[in-house]
Amino acid sequence: MHDALVKILLELFIIIVAAKLVGEIFEKIKQPAVVGELMVGMLIGPHALGWIHEGEILMIISELAVIFLLFQVGLETKLSEMLKVGKKSALVALMGVVLPFMAGYAYFAALNHDYKTALFLGAAMVATSVGITARVLADLKFLKTTESRIILGAAVIDDVLGMIVLAVVAGLGKGEFSLGALIKISFMAVAFVVVVLVLGTWLVNKIFHPVKKMKTRNMSFIIPLVVCFGLAALAQMIGLAAIIGAFLAGMIFAEIREEYELEKKMEPMADLFVPIFFVVMGSQVNVLHSVGSSSFFETN
Repeated sequence: MHDALVKILLELFIIIVAAKLVGEIFEKIKQPAVVGELMVGMLIGPHALGWIHEGEILMIISELAVIFLLFQVGLETKLSEMLKVGKKSALVALMGVVLPFMAGYAYFAALNHDYKTALFLGAAMVATSVGITARVLADLKFLKTTESRIILGAAVIDDVLGMIVLAVVAGLGKGEFSLGALIKISFMAVAFVVVVLVLGTWLVNKIFHPVKKMKTRNMSFIIPLVVCFGLAALAQMIGLAAIIGAFLAGMIFAEIREEYELEKKMEPMADLFVPIFFVVMGSQVNVLHSVGSSSFFETN
């Protein structure tokens, strides 16, 4: 136990120092810090210098870090502002699912893969990284723009659609496709997003203000963070990404963020933990293996 604790503390020390140093360099050359964090992760990871290694504890910490990021982004995204770009976000999300899926399926089918393999690989093309998207927008100070709201709204819808596509493909692959199961999954995902945003925003505006009278320190920040963890867990349980729950949690508190200085209170925690996620993600890339491979897909 003692050795494991020392190991994880040393790795966190290395990750944070490396991320901050490289992030500062990239910002000075007018580039998003996240790019530097991903690159330094590749350098210090197990496939290069080996200063940090893959491990369950480190992965959990990195997942918590990206939850903090999406909660912070959600705090800057009011529901009223998202509704103004709802149609555009839906269109972007739809195209972001349909086009990659069709193109992926057609490409792998053309390579003579069987239809099940082509379906799964096409579905894989639908996957996106809302964490990286949100971080780049935040680094570039674009979160409050209309374009940013369209992108983030599309990311939420895209995650719901992606889950539905995966359910359909998985069912077809097993020969056990069930329309009832698909409807259930779709309903749960859509209901989760709608109920959280509509009911959550209403509840916050109606009953959150009494926390001002509480004597426990920082309750106005602790309560939103607890809600963030709860919604992230619930999102994960129903098949959505945990970060979608965190993003929605931020959104329902966005209307009162100025009054309780939620953004200001969140910044130190996000600044410390968020780079951990991107360094850890970068550390999983094996550049030497990719360069040495003769082709992206190899057949025996």
